[in-house]
Amino acid sequence: SLGRLFLFASRDFWFEVPLPFYLRSPACGGLGEDFVCEEDVDCTHGAICDAVGGVCANLNAGGGCGGLGLSRVLVGTFLAAYIILYGQVQSWTPQLVTGPLGQTPPNKFTEVLWGMINCIPTLVMAIVMYVSPTFLDESRGGMAGWLISFIVIFAVIFAINSSIHSYLVVKYAASD
Repeated sequence: SLGRLFLFASRDFWFEVPLPFYLRSPACGGLGEDFVCEEDVDCTHGAICDAVGGVCANLNAGGGCGGLGLSRVLVGTFLAAYIILYGQVQSWTPQLVTGPLGQTPPNKFTEVLWGMINCIPTLVMAIVMYVSPTFLDESRGGMAGWLISFIVIFAVIFAINSSIHSYLVVKYAASD
């Protein structure tokens, strides 16, 4: 149970709350009193022209900035595609991954291996975000490309890990 808690918390901790907020929040560099506007098109992505103050403000109630400012429909589509990809990869894991690699039926060592592999995309993404000119210069298109690429890679590896873990939970529960 504790292992399952950590497995799913690693996904849910960033996927269910911070990721949608980050994708929807506008960049900080285009908000506030220094950015006077007449129409919404005068503001950065994810911001609107506040009719009362005539300045660019956050579109989202509650504020927050520093994100990509993507539309609600685009963010919802991306999250839905992630969930569909995740479910498909989970169902294909025995035929396309563990079987050909000779890891069927999986055991606890298989789970440890895939758990360690699961850490690689997160580590690489942290390094890229820290040293890449794309993130240092806040290039919106480049940041979105990197994030989407690494989230897809993470989703595939996590789905394989989750599939193996689910199998082991049922296997060990049957022996009790």
